[in-house]
Formats: sequence, C-alpha cells, structure tokens
Amino acid sequence: MQKQGQWLAALSVLWGDSTEPVIMGAAVVVMRVHRTKTMPVSAPLIHFGYRTLVPSAEGENEAILTEIDTTLIQARREASVISWHNGADDLHVLNQMPRPNGAARLPGIEAVTAAWRDRTVREKGVALCVDTGYDLGPFGLISTTAQDHGLVPVPEFLGCQQQDDAQKACDKLVFGAMPETVTEFMAGSALSSALTTALLGGKVTDRLHWDGELHIRDAMEAVAWDVLPNLFGSVRT
Repeated sequence: MQKQGQWLAALSVLWGDSTEPVIMGAAVVVMRVHRTKTMPVSAPLIHFGYRTLVPSAEGENEAILTEIDTTLIQARREASVISWHNGADDLHVLNQMPRPNGAARLPGIEAVTAAWRDRTVREKGVALCVDTGYDLGPFGLISTTAQDHGLVPVPEFLGCQQQDDAQKACDKLVFGAMPETVTEFMAGSALSSALTTALLGGKVTDRLHWDGELHIRDAMEAVAWDVLPNLFGSVRT
C-alpha cells in the first residue's frame, strides 16, 4: 500500500482447531477507491492487490500472526478503509492465541481491536473500520451476505463448506504436511473471502458499485489465475 491515492484493505482468516486454534489461511486484498465518489467494478476489468498466507507445517501460527499484525499496522495508517466480515470474532481469537514467552506485542491487532468496538468513531489519520457482517448485513456467513448484494460466491467455498474444508486441511496438517493442492485450495478460499469482503466494504462506504451479478470466481481468475492453477482448471499460455 502507498500513501498516494485512496485504498481499501480487506482481510479474511480461516480457522482450524487442534489443541488450539490454527490459522489455516489468511488473506489481504487491497483495492483503489476514490475519496468522494463510487467507482464501477466488473469482473473482467477488476484490479486488486493481494497476499495470501497458508501454513506449510505445524507451528506456524506465530509467523502468520506476526504477518497479520504487520499488515494491520500498515493498513491502519495507509488505507482509507479496513473491511472485515464478522471481524470481532477473528480479532478475539487472534488476541487470545497462545504465544511464546517473550513474544513481542501485536500493536496492529490491538489497535484494530480497539477501533472495532465502536466503528462510528474514527481516529484522525487512520482507516475507517467496516464490518460487512454487521454494518451491511444480513448478518451471517460471508456467502450469505454476498448473495444478498449481487455477488456470486465461488461454489467450492460456499456456506459452511468453507469452514469444513479448513478443518479437514487442519487435520492433514497435524498428521503431516498438506499436499500442494490443499495448500492452494486454502489460499484460494482465503482470497475469495478477502475479495468478497473488499467489494462489500466498498459498497457499504459508497466507494464501489457493480451492475447485476458479479461472480467472485471470474474476478479472482482475472487477477490470480497464475497462482491458483488447480482452482481455475489450467494455466493460461
């Protein structure tokens, strides 16, 4: 993210459960927005930056947690909007995760958690926080909210299936390294949620709009086809 222009940042976290919560995937999507007007979005012409984080072995919670914190520090100061779906739930778990003795504070997570408690108050010079589950609605799974606002979720990540797949991947991680195809699937799942959250966050803040239905799969394929070849069937040439 750069200070020139206006940016919206959206985050998503996927969870598994072992002896403690396990971050099975995290993603951030960054989209350019305008300060005073809404911008049109269409799947073939969409542009966004992104990063995904997926564990390759057990014991990577701390590394991913630190990356999420760094992302939030940057987004809080450089983005105009931070969008998260049911963000309070993810932030609560992130704050409660077991950490090594002497681990550094997580100032980004701490600051965004504090801001999330009252999103009607915006500190000068920092991003507006938007919860697409509560501030836009209807409250519930992100696929439910998406469908109510003209977004068509990726079928593989629809409804409770997304969480079920994250837990299955967690079980594979506990008993050995995840296959590459599962790692890619978790990255795609997290990215799908982050992109959906970015679009919904843009709608609730009157920064983005689309006509008719916008298919998240088409939008992802337009940008991330090269890093998710199994999800999209083949690699383009």
